[in-house]
Amino acid sequence: GAGDSTELPGVKAYRDGLNSYPRQIRARLSEDMQFKVVDLLEKIAPLVEINNFVDLGCGSWDSIQVFDKLLSPKRIFGFEAHPDNFTKAVQWHKDDPRIKIFSSAVSDFDGQTTLHIHPSSPSGHSLKKFSFGEKPLEIASVRLDTWAAQNGIKTLDLVKTDTQGNDFEVIKGMGEYLRTVQILCMELWFCQGAYEETFLIGEVLQYLAVYGLRFYNFECLSMRSNGILRWGDAVFVREELFKKLANKS
Repeated sequence: GAGDSTELPGVKAYRDGLNSYPRQIRARLSEDMQFKVVDLLEKIAPLVEINNFVDLGCGSWDSIQVFDKLLSPKRIFGFEAHPDNFTKAVQWHKDDPRIKIFSSAVSDFDGQTTLHIHPSSPSGHSLKKFSFGEKPLEIASVRLDTWAAQNGIKTLDLVKTDTQGNDFEVIKGMGEYLRTVQILCMELWFCQGAYEETFLIGEVLQYLAVYGLRFYNFECLSMRSNGILRWGDAVFVREELFKKLANKS
């Protein structure tokens, strides 16, 4: 049940991470908008079967544990761009043969790229340049459609992407595999902020609609002290799944 799920260490770490944002860039909203991922996924879980779960940015908090508990995917693939976070994720899941962790960034191209290191947040590293001080790290990057085809993966049923301003590039890098996604959890930006050239919510919504993915709800929202919405963690579902949810009492 929801009460049990919210006690998972991974959920607690996520909640603690949300609450750690400086007050000047994030104001507390009502509790039901603070943290909804558990409640949302519990409503979706009976209506969908997840074969493959891809978690992008899986080493800053144990998100794999949360999604595994609620949706029971048959196979889990995690990606971590930062070496320290990659090591943590491997250690967390070394005893589960269903889980494979890859040391790579994910974007809309294959090759080498630069990871910009956040000076204070282990979850804030990004392929986007910051509006403040940073130090770069050269790493590998892969498109998800390239990776999936090379590994014989036919569907990306559940995708969680938390790549600090680079999530739309991740989506574009799925190519036609985006049509196989049943549930997509991603960060949406309402205004330009800390990261350079971030795609905003309107363009993302239009793009996903073309591929049959419909906005379902926000897990949480962040706003500045002046009341302007900054970003939100959103859940999208396939159109057919949305209709099933709409028909539930």
